[in-house]
Amino acid sequence: MSKISIVTIAKEIKEIHPNDIVLIKSGNFYKVYGKDAYIISNLFKYTVKEDEGIASCGFPVNSIKKVETRLESKKVNYMVVDKRDNYRVNDKVEFKNLNSYEEEFESSKTYVKNSKRIEAIYEYLLKNAEDENLKNILKGFEDIINAKR
Repeated sequence: MSKISIVTIAKEIKEIHPNDIVLIKSGNFYKVYGKDAYIISNLFKYTVKEDEGIASCGFPVNSIKKVETRLESKKVNYMVVDKRDNYRVNDKVEFKNLNSYEEEFESSKTYVKNSKRIEAIYEYLLKNAEDENLKNILKGFEDIINAKR
């Protein structure tokens, strides 16, 4: 019998709870996938990666209280499940009609998109740091930024 991946389980849970963040405890980390990864990334500046073709991010277990507190202050529904406990729900917080999941996702999409753009630009700049034309362009950007401060 083959093992079902954590990503597959996350997708199945999200089909039932599309507007809840699903925090999956896996070892010493919590992991989130899909839209949830964007929200968590935006709220805590964690990096979004890709796992089995889906957005994902994670954080250490000792950060769970901070994450829960922030989600509650933003009125975002969430549930905590444990991989070792056959993905049983250990905790669930619901704000019913006040749930701001979709609003948080919409603002998080922009944040993650811009973060990825900035990261790509940063990688390009590092790789081409000695190019004279690029140095001149960067100087122009620095002048504009400094003038706006």
